[in-house]
Amino acid sequence: MHLDTLGFISAKEKIFKKTVAVNAANHGQFMGFKVAVGDKVITNQKAYALKVGEKVDELGFLNEGEVSSLADVQVGEMVNKGRNLINMWYYQFNPNISIAELPYKPGTQTKFEIFVGKVDKAGLKVQVIEVKDPSPDNPLRTEDNEAKNRKPLRFGSRSDVSTSGNWE
Repeated sequence: MHLDTLGFISAKEKIFKKTVAVNAANHGQFMGFKVAVGDKVITNQKAYALKVGEKVDELGFLNEGEVSSLADVQVGEMVNKGRNLINMWYYQFNPNISIAELPYKPGTQTKFEIFVGKVDKAGLKVQVIEVKDPSPDNPLRTEDNEAKNRKPLRFGSRSDVSTSGNWE
């Protein structure tokens, strides 16, 4: 028996992990990397050096993350603007978040009202979602606009395909 697969990426990695490329900022002579594969880097940390004319620029990272690969480029080699030099990744969301906590407003026990379902639109079943915050927080709330501000914030609809809402 022979299994032929393309591989897989876990859902957690696909949702939470962001991969970015660091490309040459200009045409010039490559002067070396300032990092190695596996290094954890921070914003503005020096990534690589590039000689443009007589000036050597040390260019920094725009994001923090971890270096996953370096291009096969030699010191002294000419590189074109936009050439991929470094690949890195970072978590764009906290991967350790508890799924059980998702329906709750952060730091509270107030639960969002979440509805998902299907509706019939011209003979076609389509998926819908509606999320409501039954008690929106507004530090600017006053007695005069209390009724308006107590209206639940929401997006989506239980009866129509929509992601519009009433938040500002």
